[in-house]
Amino acid sequence: MKKTDIILIVVLAVVALGSLGIMRLLQARAAESADVIEAEIVVEGELFKTVNLSEPQVIEIRTEKGYNFLKIENGQILMFEADCRDQICVNTVPAVQPGDTIVCLPHEVVVQIKGSSEGGLDAIAQ
Repeated sequence: MKKTDIILIVVLAVVALGSLGIMRLLQARAAESADVIEAEIVVEGELFKTVNLSEPQVIEIRTEKGYNFLKIENGQILMFEADCRDQICVNTVPAVQPGDTIVCLPHEVVVQIKGSSEGGLDAIAQ
């Protein structure tokens, strides 16, 4: 490799990491300024609980089909444990913005953030 190739690779890496950092910062600011404060937990088609995302807590859901554990911290909610076979719900990214959803189909558990997010990014157009 030539010296100019190495410089080009380093510059591209710095630009990529800088862009990623800016996107994360914008998302964090959008989440802070948004009116998002609640998530609805629906179990087997019935509202199980509405939770405030600003209050850290662990929520246990037990049904005849199995169990799920949810964790709320830093304004986000995630499913960190379940006894379903596929574990898709556990491997889902934390829900942060209105409309974000976590679903455990085998246990019929749906978690969705409610509210409105003014000024947040929902798409990027070029």
